[in-house]
Amino acid sequence: MNSHELEIPDLLRRFVPAPYKVDICCQNTRLAVQTNDLDILSELEHTRNVADKAGSGSPLLIKIIRDADAPIELSDIEVVSCGPVATLTAGAGTVLLVDGERNEILGFLAPSISAREFVRELLPILLKLFHDIGAHVDSKLAFT
Repeated sequence: MNSHELEIPDLLRRFVPAPYKVDICCQNTRLAVQTNDLDILSELEHTRNVADKAGSGSPLLIKIIRDADAPIELSDIEVVSCGPVATLTAGAGTVLLVDGERNEILGFLAPSISAREFVRELLPILLKLFHDIGAHVDSKLAFT
């Protein structure tokens, strides 16, 4: 047996590299985007609003992995949230998580979701969820 045969498979795709990175302002939010899909960065550059001004502080980390092996199934967008975490699904192969405490959006895109659809349809929903969760977390902190 060689070392490749002994490797443990990464079925959850936790260690997929995200070599493409960009820091950008979108909808008045500083984003640090990491992905394995160059088309997402290209689409972000096309939709960036030059007038966007984000405040100081740490950027929102967004790590999106294009999963070519994910099921290709289109369905309605569904959002489930509880406390500082929200999950957005779009079919069986697209799962995106918003973590308001860690200031992160992480997820996997199925091949059926184009970079354009992600940036123009899903990302605005994710950013709204992030801001809604942040307001909720901030209001809880004010009462403790």
